[in-house]
Amino acid sequence: MNENTPPASCDPVRLANFIHGDLPQAEMERMLAHLDECPACQKVFEAMVRLRAAAPEIRQGLSA
Repeated sequence: MNENTPPASCDPVRLANFIHGDLPQAEMERMLAHLDECPACQKVFEAMVRLRAAAPEIRQGLSA
């Protein structure tokens, strides 16, 4: 892996599954540890959480 390739643990799909609680417990713990050490994933995580929180308002706006 070169310096421009993110580690395998920097996976937005796994991160989304983590947010939804859809990972096995051991993988949830690994992702939590990864988030403690990876500023890039922390930013993506925060953006995903904000989007998930705004989803009901977004859906309501789309249906109006």
